[in-house]
Amino acid sequence: MQPPQGYELQSRRSIPLIVSGSVTLGVAWYVAFVVGYFGLILESFDSSHDNQASSWGLVMVPVAGPFLGALTLDTSATARTALVIDGLAQVGGIVMLAMGVKTVTHKWVRVDDAKLDWRVAPIRAGGSGMGLGVVGRF
Repeated sequence: MQPPQGYELQSRRSIPLIVSGSVTLGVAWYVAFVVGYFGLILESFDSSHDNQASSWGLVMVPVAGPFLGALTLDTSATARTALVIDGLAQVGGIVMLAMGVKTVTHKWVRVDDAKLDWRVAPIRAGGSGMGLGVVGRF
């Protein structure tokens, strides 16, 4: 397709999806990491749960960790549900991030009027006053 006179085709990635996906993935992974870290610390004081400590380490793995923790840890149903919700948040974040990187939008952008023309000029201020103002065109 021939571009209109004075325009060029620019391509951009979806920045809102990239940012929201990164934040969602990062926050959910941080929560899982902190939970796994404190689980490791607390279980290290109890020698009767030697295999349990390694399972808390699995929770710290991005995306798959919360699901693995929900399957292997001997915790309450509420804790398993929280791990699954955290895992789903991580999956949602990584999907948004991938879609933002994959999605490219194309837009015609005017290039010949891309300059800013401005100057300082006297302007009328109030009923009888004068002042300085900035006038211009962009």
